[in-house]
Amino acid sequence: FRSYTPDGMLACKKHDQSLFVGRIKATSVPPPHTVASLKRALVQAEELPDPDGDLTRLFETTDAGTEMVPSAHVNIMNESLGATPQIPVALVFLINPDTPLQLPEDYEGDASHILYDRLYNRGGEDTSIRSFDTSEPALGRFERESVAPPRNAISVKRRIARLEGKPIYQLADLFTDVMAEIAHPSASLLDPICGSSMENPLMIVSPEPRAGAYSISRQTGPVKRWSTSGVNNFKPLPEGICRRPHCLKRSPASNLKNVRYRYELETPRGHGTS
Repeated sequence: FRSYTPDGMLACKKHDQSLFVGRIKATSVPPPHTVASLKRALVQAEELPDPDGDLTRLFETTDAGTEMVPSAHVNIMNESLGATPQIPVALVFLINPDTPLQLPEDYEGDASHILYDRLYNRGGEDTSIRSFDTSEPALGRFERESVAPPRNAISVKRRIARLEGKPIYQLADLFTDVMAEIAHPSASLLDPICGSSMENPLMIVSPEPRAGAYSISRQTGPVKRWSTSGVNNFKPLPEGICRRPHCLKRSPASNLKNVRYRYELETPRGHGTS
């Protein structure tokens, strides 16, 4: 399995050869073997603060477009689901834990797994801290595998925002073609070929910034989310609150220095409990 937060990949505690691919014994999952029981076993193995699995999603593969249904039966005793490091299941924890996020930023290896992006503000090109060519300061790159599923425009923008240390990029417009007239829909999955070459990168156009609202310095330590008092105070979401990532409204924590952020719950229009 691979572990993610919406911002990117987590290092696995139960890893073998690769720090970012974990594994557990199939016999360690209690019956009945459902998506929910498998999810709880993975959450416990990774020591995530979500014992009931309410804040965690499980995807059949890292490229899957939809999460697995918690009540669905899974046959984990045969060699199919998550049987090899090449086809791991993906565990997505919807709120970042209060631990250092060890995110893979190694650009060596199979070039087909690299995505390229070009950053813009409303006036022109922006400068990427991931630039690898002095003549192209706006051009950056990152590993496609480090993007949390489902790999739609929202997930890609959150990954770039994390790498750049600029939350404003989460609200950016993403274009897959320089001739496109409208931005790629936020919830729409991205074709694997999009952004796979330097000649045709993803184009990220940030919105007009509001003074002091989004700009943060790049941090190497943990970014606390959900509350400012640590993970020990995590509580289940109340009834009537949507658990989807877009329903967690980000706002500045006014009492913290160097502008860190916390999440606030809001009940979105048109949504009930999900």
